[in-house]
Amino acid sequence: MDLLKTSKIYSILFILFYCNFLIGQKEIQTTYIRPSIVNLYSQSDEKNEYGIALKNLKKYSIPLKRFDKLNVDYPILVLKNLPEVPPKPILPKKPIKPDSNATKKEISMYNKQVRSFLKDKSKYKSDIRDFNMTVSKRTKSQKQQINKFVKQSSRDIIGTWFSRDSLGNMSSDLWNERVNHAKTDDHVNLAKNSAINRTTLLGEDLIKKTYVIIHLVDKIYTYKEFYDNKDRENQILEKYQNKKIEPILRIKDGYKSDYKSYLYKLDFNDSLLIDFYDRYWLDEYIKTGREEKIADWENATFPINYLSNHNFKQDNSQLSRDHYLKMMKTNPAMLVMYNKKIKSIPPVENLIPRIGAVNLTSKVLNINIKNIEDFKLKVPVYSAYPILAKIGAKEGVKKNKRWAIYEIKIDKSGHQKKHKSGYARIKEVGLNDT
Repeated sequence: MDLLKTSKIYSILFILFYCNFLIGQKEIQTTYIRPSIVNLYSQSDEKNEYGIALKNLKKYSIPLKRFDKLNVDYPILVLKNLPEVPPKPILPKKPIKPDSNATKKEISMYNKQVRSFLKDKSKYKSDIRDFNMTVSKRTKSQKQQINKFVKQSSRDIIGTWFSRDSLGNMSSDLWNERVNHAKTDDHVNLAKNSAINRTTLLGEDLIKKTYVIIHLVDKIYTYKEFYDNKDRENQILEKYQNKKIEPILRIKDGYKSDYKSYLYKLDFNDSLLIDFYDRYWLDEYIKTGREEKIADWENATFPINYLSNHNFKQDNSQLSRDHYLKMMKTNPAMLVMYNKKIKSIPPVENLIPRIGAVNLTSKVLNINIKNIEDFKLKVPVYSAYPILAKIGAKEGVKKNKRWAIYEIKIDKSGHQKKHKSGYARIKEVGLNDT
């Protein structure tokens, strides 16, 4: 349903209505707490192109507006001892069976091809098994090294949250900064009527919603290598088809890149918080037991849970000379223009600085935005006619987007349940990001 136009101070958005007497055992969260995203980086090769791609990934990997970015100073992971994957085996097409008018020579040739094909098929079964095993081993080795790396990074992530300095002292400065940006009117109103420090509690909640994405530059290869492999595959595929195999038309020059992104969540619960304050917390006023806590910190790790991984590709290319030569043949009237195009083709090396210039972080978050509860924007409604909710540009809300409206009801077992009661379309977005 469309919403009535409202004041620009507030936004209209995905909404939760409360029903009375909600006393369920498990409370449904109705307030959005901004998750923080930590980006880490890895590469499977030390060639120059991989370093350039990684540098660009760092520059362009920015979370969506509803998330905060937590910058953690942590080194790059270079994967070691990965199995080298050979070209993928190809099974030729079956030989073409002669018709009833075939000569003895043609039939003899066909029978010879069948015998050769059966040998190829037997070899293919063995080769593809070895190929798949190598790919599996490589993937497993990548994940094992990345899991270990991410687990080791957990100490620095927590250290960043607590603003730990070179002397081991910590503070809540970053908390206060993030809380002031993340808090909603609900948080402010709750703090006014609370006898405890709500800033601390909200800061701890922010830590609990820390997600880690590690981006891997997996493979970078040229279009020449891509076309060479296509020609190889076609030669094998058409081996018994009794026709001349023409090389593939190479219409592009440039680079192709493969990336993998792994998503994790920091599992920093209340019991770990208590243990953290007891074992690791230091500030300038603590004078005793410092050496022991600093030593403990050097070996500290915190639980991080693997959630998912995602594969991405990037194309950095330009039209090739072969492309324009083909166009000259098909459209001779444009000969002069295509000659100018050929003369103006820049060196393919000019494309290298753009390798990795892609926002993989936003891609990972968009893929998971409906699957992970922490990623879903939610806010209580404070006015029903028209529907108004205090959320806006800071969370990346956009006009004309449709959002679901839920009511929270209680079931027969005393548990809270969300019940979708309709949809709302955003008419005005509040500028709450200033």
